Parts: sequence; structure tokens; C-alpha cells
Amino acid sequence: MYMSGDWKDGAPRDGHYVLTADIDMAGYDDFLPIASKKSEGFLGTFDGQFHAIKNLKVDYPKKYVGLFGYIGNQNDTAYIKNLAFLNCDVIGQQNVGGLVGVNYGAVSNCIVTGKIVVDDLSNSHTGGGIAGKVKEGEGPVIGRVENCFINADVKAPYDVGGVAGIQDGGGYIGHCFAMGTVEAYAPNGMAGGIVGSFNAGDHLENCVASQSKITGEKDTDRIVGQLNDESGMNINNNLAWEGTQIIGNGPTDRPNKVYFETVTTDQISNEWTYVELGWDFEETWEWKGTETDGYPMLQGFSSEITEIAVDYTMKETSIISQPLSSAKLNAETEISAKVLSPEEVTSVTLFYGDDADGTKLTNKAEMELSSDGLYTASIPTDKAGNIYYYIKAETTTAETTYPYYIDSPVELYIDDGRILGEPSDITMTLGEEQGSLRFSWLTVPEVEETVIQYKIKGDSEWETKSGSYFLTAITEGWKERNTHQVTIENLEPDAIYVYSVGDGETFMSPEREFKAPQSSEEDEFTFLFVADPQSVSVEDYQAFKYSFDYALSERDDMEFFLVAGDITQDGYKTSEWDACFEVMGDYFAKYPTISIPGNHEMKGDWDFINFAGRFNLPGGDAGTAFDNTLGKFEYGDSCIVAINTEVTPPEEKPEILEKQLNWAKQCFEESDKKWRILITHAGPYTSNHDPMDVRPYMIDAIDEMKVDLFLNGHDHIYIRGTVKDDQKVPLGEGTTYITGGTVGNKFYDYLERSEYFTDSYHDDEDLQTVNFITVSADSIKVTSMQKEDPEDWEKWKVADEFVIPNALSDDQNISSDDVDATKTDSSESEAVYYTVISGDYLCKIAPKYDTTWQKIAELNELINPNLIYPGQKLRVK
Repeated sequence: MYMSGDWKDGAPRDGHYVLTADIDMAGYDDFLPIASKKSEGFLGTFDGQFHAIKNLKVDYPKKYVGLFGYIGNQNDTAYIKNLAFLNCDVIGQQNVGGLVGVNYGAVSNCIVTGKIVVDDLSNSHTGGGIAGKVKEGEGPVIGRVENCFINADVKAPYDVGGVAGIQDGGGYIGHCFAMGTVEAYAPNGMAGGIVGSFNAGDHLENCVASQSKITGEKDTDRIVGQLNDESGMNINNNLAWEGTQIIGNGPTDRPNKVYFETVTTDQISNEWTYVELGWDFEETWEWKGTETDGYPMLQGFSSEITEIAVDYTMKETSIISQPLSSAKLNAETEISAKVLSPEEVTSVTLFYGDDADGTKLTNKAEMELSSDGLYTASIPTDKAGNIYYYIKAETTTAETTYPYYIDSPVELYIDDGRILGEPSDITMTLGEEQGSLRFSWLTVPEVEETVIQYKIKGDSEWETKSGSYFLTAITEGWKERNTHQVTIENLEPDAIYVYSVGDGETFMSPEREFKAPQSSEEDEFTFLFVADPQSVSVEDYQAFKYSFDYALSERDDMEFFLVAGDITQDGYKTSEWDACFEVMGDYFAKYPTISIPGNHEMKGDWDFINFAGRFNLPGGDAGTAFDNTLGKFEYGDSCIVAINTEVTPPEEKPEILEKQLNWAKQCFEESDKKWRILITHAGPYTSNHDPMDVRPYMIDAIDEMKVDLFLNGHDHIYIRGTVKDDQKVPLGEGTTYITGGTVGNKFYDYLERSEYFTDSYHDDEDLQTVNFITVSADSIKVTSMQKEDPEDWEKWKVADEFVIPNALSDDQNISSDDVDATKTDSSESEAVYYTVISGDYLCKIAPKYDTTWQKIAELNELINPNLIYPGQKLRVK
């Protein structure tokens, strides 16, 4: 019981622990998960040495529940290996697994038998035989479950699987064998023989599911339950017993790709089946029983542990069919199914029609049994649009259907060949040179011409420019789109243009407007800086829209807006990009942007295919695979460079960042602009997210480049600090780093560890942040506005405001300790000015100039005399 619960003296969380004998925990009812707190997760090694922990009950009415609650974290891994956890009884509320609740570590060579139950309907209601969640962290950290044997009954409300409830944002599962039962008992529960939900997982491969029963409502299947959109590209080479009874409907919104193969009882009982999967029977696995009638088991454990009663008796009728999602108009189309039953099958019938409620389908066709063991019937395709179907099999005593719940039948789209070629997802990105804009839009693959027509509003003649296109798709053949890109140059400064994009003929967008960039000779410009909209639905994206609407109402002179990454929650999901553009599409099509990718654009899309298919960045010449996500922009007297911190593989990240920073340095050195601004998603001075993922590779280069302003997102907190040599310095004496808060709905807490570099921060829950940045010949002024009331989008306040008084590349830094250096006399107007330093108040400044604070406030038209900021130039006489 010593390791139960939190860490104790002599039991460090990063220690190396070994089990030297079998332990029987029968009768002990008060055991708490080891490392049950996220902040104090297990970071060491637990080696069972092929021993067993038997009959342990873990009943913990909280989250992170299992033998271990939380192992590893986003930056550190941990190990559990060579352990048998037998006849366990694990009960919890959130993130519940046999061995671990949340896994950022590596679980290998483990056996779990017993039952795992999630008894609460709250958030994170995941349950798995090994882990509730298998996650992926920053850098090289990735949760792994490999070479494990599970014979357990797993029950949870939503995400529930034989091995893991969910692979979330990464995580690897391979070479695992799962039997027992899986049940998702809540409405819309997701259940799978290996994983309940595969949400941008890393890989799921070479696994075998042989449960007797898998129960859910929707998204219920033999290997993976919920698998929406394109994340299934990394699910390969898995097998499932065809005799598993499936109670529930399978996933529908996914590619017509075979993610697993169903196998017969003879195949699943045959050693050669597993050899062909690549299982290691020399050092890891052994075969129990005869070569043709047995099961796999891990080596090293005693026979008492490894003798399992395996029963492949068919108990209920099952229909196995691959759902058909599309067919050509008037093409001969057959629906096929395999029917398995312990009884005689008397009839198999296909029901179909145009009603989405399958209970109302009356058209039917008898399905004939062919020589290959499949029942088949033709479905009519003489009418374009959606047709719905289900299959019913009758035996001598019962009937069953596919899908299981026929009120949600299979939806089959009959394609009449018409091209729906209208452009969508239109964006404008700043060009490398001021006066140019880079356009991007999507169409169906059949549209291959790329044309923009544009003119100054009121002119009669259109100008036409052609561009190029490329195919954008995460999974070949699934939701493919053509990305079209074109750049227009030499725009008349500040002119209002109208434009239309498309193929130049049939498929053109409605006319839209934009304002051309101002002249590069202008003294100053303002842009909007926001971060992390990170939403999944139209409803969620309203926060982004409302924040942007406020910014436009406050400042109508913004030249462009910068989005510092994490535009979506799951970059691989077309559905989330669709939701984003449904809400923000008009803004992206009207206002130039610099939009960069974040770690969530990388989620399930390691090559940033969906991001690069929607934003036409200038690209870079850093010599990496991610150069199309970089950009250099010269605007006014500034050179702005965007690099990508969200790169893979993790072990190559330092080298990739070094190449990008060398390219950024070249950009700054080749530019004659005064101000140097660098943009990334993850920054070296974040708080809640550990900045050490990038800090060691960046800060020396940033100091060397003399970057004046560094802008990043990722942390969902607003943080400002001016830093040089990893030490806080006054404004203008080092790089000012800003983490931009969020215009989304996810918020994190500021941590005390960040105090040494922080000048200002705000992290209030449900209060979004927008930042106005004005770049002039003399200074950079930043005003950070924070929403005041979670329920009122019209009330905002100044949360931080400051001025960078000089460019580091000028090597003429103003000393904030030298008051005389901040006084300026104008011989023409005889006015006297003072530059505010940290700690100043008007009542403190006034006596130095033999005046009053009221007169200074009046001279400068200060609405709030108490709100002055470092770097602000005040007239004092």
C-alpha cells in the first residue's frame, strides 16, 4: 500500500521500481491510483519483472484512474513493462484504464485481465483495457502501448476501447491482442475493439481484436469506433474476429478505406496469422495450444498467469458489410454482406429508399448467396442525390440488421457527374513586397484553371492574372480539393479594389472588395495580432468573429491581421476548416493576413497539407520540408519574418529550427528596414506550456539577429517580457516577447516560474485578447485589449500598453535610467518632451519640470491620467 496515492519520502516520482514477487491484493479496498495528479505524474520506470499484481480493486471517484493515474507528461516520458495485472477491478470517473489513466509514457509487455468501469458522464469519460488516453506530448514524447495482452470487460460512457479509450492528438498502439467485451453505455457512445476514438493518433497497427461483444450506439466497430474525417491514414494492418457481436452502428464520415480485415475463427486461432502481422515470436510472444488452434501470449510469465480460456463460439447472428458511401448515376451497383449465425439463415433482404429514417424504407430486394459466401443485391442508381439502405437477416428464431439501429441507415450518394466548382475558402496573404497580395482558394479537383479578375472600384476594365493549382488531401480519394494560388502586384496604394476568383469562365466567386496596402513611404502602420482561435464548430468560432468585430470597431485603419497559429483544433479535419470559413470566410477574403501554423494545424496532418492548402505564404529558403509554411514580409519600415516551430520528426527539430533561424537572419540582414519582427507559434518565453521545447534553440539566435519584437501564440495567455541573454532588461535594450493571449475558448493559467522574464501578463478565464501594434519611424507601440465581461462582447479594457523606443539594429539604445536622455527640446515649438520609464506617474514627473500633473494630462489629452506606459513620449511644457 506504500505507493498508493501521492508520492512519499523514499518513493520519488522519477524512481526506478521493480516487482520482486507476485502480490495478491484481495481484501484491500482503499488503494488509490499511483500518481493520481496530473502535476505529479509518474516519470520513472516500473518493471514488473514478469510478476503479477492480482485482485486489486481501485475505486477512485475522480479522474486519472488505474494502477497508475498519470504517467509522463508533454515533455517527459515514463515506463511500465513486464507486468501482469490480473483480475483487476478499476472504477473511476474520467480517463480510466487498467494500468494507467493518461499515458504519455511507454507501456510494453503487460497483461491485463478483469474489469474497467467509468461510472460518470462528465468530460473525458474514456476507458480502456490498458489506458484511458494515449497522448502525444511536445518534442520526442509520445505515449506508446506495445506488445500487450488484454482480456477485460471495459465499460465507459463514450470513448471506450479494448486497449485505449482514445488516441488523442498522437499516441502509438501496436502488436496488441484484446479480448473480453467493450461497452459504451451513454447516448452517442463510441466503442472499438482496440480504440474507442482515434483522434489524430500517431499509429494504430498490427493489432488483433477478438471480443465476444462490442456495444455502443453510433461509431461502434471492431477496431476503432469514432474515426471521422481523415485521421485514419495511420491505421493499418489490423485484424478483427468476424464473430464479434456488434451492437451499434458503425462510423459513417470516413474514407472508403479498409482499416482492418475480418478473420474467421480458424484464422484467428492460427499462429501463422500473427507471424504474417509481424509479431515477434522469438523474443516477445509465444504460442499457446496447437499451431492451428491456440492463442498468442507474452513470454516470460508463469504458466499460471498465461493460461487463458479462449472461446470463439459464435453466439449471435452478425452481418459484416462495408458501407458504400457513393456511386455513379445509372451505374450498376451492388450491396454485399457476409452473414454469420449459429442458426440457419432463412433470408437476407436489402431495404432502400430516399427517406433518412430507415424505419420508413419499404423498397426491398432479396439478397442472393453467391459462391464466395457473400449475399448480394443491386441497388437502383437512376436518381441523383442521396439514397438510404439497410440489410436485414432472418434466422429460424430471430432477425438482425445492418446497421444495427435502422433509424440511421447507410447514406449512399448517387453522383450525376455535375461539377460543383464554385470557389471556397478564399484568403488573402501579404506579399513579400509591399503592394502585393497572395490569394488562395479551393475548388473540386475537376476545376484546374486558376484566374483572378480585379480592378479599382469604379473602373470599367478588369485586369486578369493566372496562377497555379495543386491537389490538397490528407487521405487519397477522400475530400480531395484543388488549391488555387495567384499573386497580384503593384497595387495602387490605399485603393479599394473589387475582385473575383475562379476558373475565368463558369465557376467564379461573387465580387468581393479589399483595400490595397498603403504606400511604403507612409510614416506608420497598424496591424492586429491575435492567437489561437482553436475551435471545432461554427458555434465555437463565434469568439474569433466577435473578437475581430470588436477590433474593427476600435481601429478601422489596420493594414492586416496576424494569426499566430492554432486556427483549428484538429488540422486534419476538413469539418473544422469548413466551420472556420463558414464563420470567418468573409474576413479572410476581405482583409490581408499573415496566418501561420500551430501545433494543432499539425494534428493528424504532419505535413500541414490542409493549412498550406488554404494560406498562400511566400515561403522560405531554409532548406527544410516546411519551407512553404514560412514567410518574409517587408511593410513600412519593418521586416517581418515568420518561421514554423511545429516541425517533425522531433529528433530533427533542433536542426530544422537552426536552418529556419539562419534563413531568418539572412532575411533581416538583406533588408534595409529599421524594425525586425519575428513570428512563431511556440515562443521561448511562454508560461503554461514549457518553453524549453524551443528556448534552447532560439534565444541566442534571436539576440544575435537583434529582433525588436517577437510575437507568438500557443499559451492562450498574454505575456510580455523584454529579454536579452535570458535576463529581463528595459524596453529597447533587448527583444520584447509577446505571447498574444487567445481569441478562442481555451484558457491556461500563468505559472510563477515565468516571473523572471515577465513585465506584464493576464490570464483571466473566458476573457479574450486582441493586440493592436503600430509601427512608426520612431517606435513600436503595442496596445493589448482584453474583454472585460465574459457575457458582453462590447466591453473591453486596456490590459497592457507600451512603446519600444528604439530599434536594436540601430545600436542607439535609450537608457531608461537616464532622465536627461529622455528630455527633448524642440527649438521650433519650444516644447519639452519626456519619455516615460518604468515606475513613473504624472505626479512624479511634474515636479521635475516645475509643472502640475493636471497640466501634463491636459497637454497630452490624456483620458485616464493614471494610464501611462514605459516608452510613451509626453509633452511636459
